[in-house]
Amino acid sequence: MKKLIILLVSALSFITISCKKEVVEPVESSFLIETINIGNWNMDSQDGLIVPINNSNNIISIDVLIYSDNGNQTPLNQAGSFITENESVIVFRYENGYFDQTAFSNGSINRGIITIHYD
Repeated sequence: MKKLIILLVSALSFITISCKKEVVEPVESSFLIETINIGNWNMDSQDGLIVPINNSNNIISIDVLIYSDNGNQTPLNQAGSFITENESVIVFRYENGYFDQTAFSNGSINRGIITIHYD
């Protein structure tokens, strides 16, 4: 029993030494955020839209927020997606998905915003 306790204490000491917390200093970084209006888009009748952007280099992330005709906001990824290609973001909604309805049919309003985070 005495050997088991000594072995257990030795193992705990090893674990304690091995699990020391390391302090990580924050890294200061700067990045650019660009917000672009999607523009007019009747999502009920049009599957997608090409939105020009200023720069497709060094993109960290893209968020697309869709506005319904009455102003409610829904992330595009709830029922659609996007790709980047040739200085453009191509946004599209899924056929028969949430955005394929009359609540998104007004083609004369800004349909939402694209937020791009650059490195």
